[in-house]
Parts: sequence; C-alpha cells; structure tokens
Amino acid sequence: MKKECFEEFLTTHEKRIFRYLMGITGNEHDAMDLVQAVFIAIYEKFESIEEGSVSKVGVK
Repeated sequence: MKKECFEEFLTTHEKRIFRYLMGITGNEHDAMDLVQAVFIAIYEKFESIEEGSVSKVGVK
C-alpha cells in the first residue's frame, strides 16, 4: 500500500481500534498511547502491506 493511503486508513480505523484498546485497558490515556504505538508500527510497515490484506490481519 502506498503511504498516501495511510491517512485514509487511519481515519477509517482509528476510532474502532481506540474502542477496542479502551475496553482492554479501561483507561483513556493508556488506550490513546497504544493507538499511537499501533499506528506508528503500521506506518513503518505500510508500504510492504499488500493492498486488501489489512482485513486479514484483524482490522475489521
């Protein structure tokens, strides 16, 4: 996937991932820290992710 698509990916999945992590941590600040860490990790690997494979790794 191209880095130009990353912002769209972020917008599409950020709230869903935050809610998931909020449920796990029970703490808004911890959840936001984890969301940030998740998206940094994804950004670093974004170009190597094949288009259409994101749903295969559990971001639904």
